[in-house]
Amino acid sequence: MVNSITNRELDGIIKSLAKPLRKAQQAVETFESEIKALQDKILAAGGKKLQGQQTCIADIETQLDSASRTITRNKVQIKAAKKAIADGEKSIAKASQEITQYGLLPTTYVAKHTHLEQANATTPWQVDGAT
Repeated sequence: MVNSITNRELDGIIKSLAKPLRKAQQAVETFESEIKALQDKILAAGGKKLQGQQTCIADIETQLDSASRTITRNKVQIKAAKKAIADGEKSIAKASQEITQYGLLPTTYVAKHTHLEQANATTPWQVDGAT
């Protein structure tokens, strides 16, 4: 069975809690005003110097954030460049393997086909319709 509380009982509970709540709110307001007064005293004692330091710190934080973004961007670019280099090296290795496999090393190729170049120099090539 659910406990049933009447409106009158709820009003009594709310009223009993309202007084401590008001006291706590007043204490918070008192502490906040004391904090504000202390901050004002600090600023009066060396406020301009502190404000200058706060500005300097804020500038340094901005520069650090910018440098961090630049470093991250550069790391990404380095990673992409390393991948491109690795891909290029794989392509070079594959091409080199194919050249070796098919015996198409440039010096071998030139040596094997020098006779074609010589034949071309002595035999005119005819293209259909050309004289």
